[in-house]
Amino acid sequence: ITQVVNATDRNDWVYLDLETGAVFSLNNPEDSLDWDLGLRRFVLQINSPLNGPGDVGVQLNDIDSFDDFDTVPSEGFLQDSEDTDDDGVPEYVFNEWFDYEIEGHILTPKPHFYVVRNRNQRFFKLRFEDYYNSAGTPAMIRLTWTEIF
Repeated sequence: ITQVVNATDRNDWVYLDLETGAVFSLNNPEDSLDWDLGLRRFVLQINSPLNGPGDVGVQLNDIDSFDDFDTVPSEGFLQDSEDTDDDGVPEYVFNEWFDYEIEGHILTPKPHFYVVRNRNQRFFKLRFEDYYNSAGTPAMIRLTWTEIF
């Protein structure tokens, strides 16, 4: 699946179900098992104990080719955690998915991908394709993901 998620709102999160590709809003995401990823601008959270009742885990993969990768890892999954560096922001596992060019304020996805264990213990490889749509609008995040069996 390749999909553009409109994460342009500066205050409200949008939520993504990796199994169906559905993108939606939630009033109480901390109580919902309907979502895997939450997106707001360039920030992503996962449905793990910090943000919700799920057990979503994420693993960075910067060694293998996205297209050829078809192995479910048995360990090494990380989850969002409480703020540890006193910047007032939780330690999101997706906090370094992009490079930022300060001159011009351009955000570019890094060339690696992630393996996501979703809330239902299904596994997906996921990569960020772009942060801008064809009109140049930021926070129109294009993602590609495929289930790994």
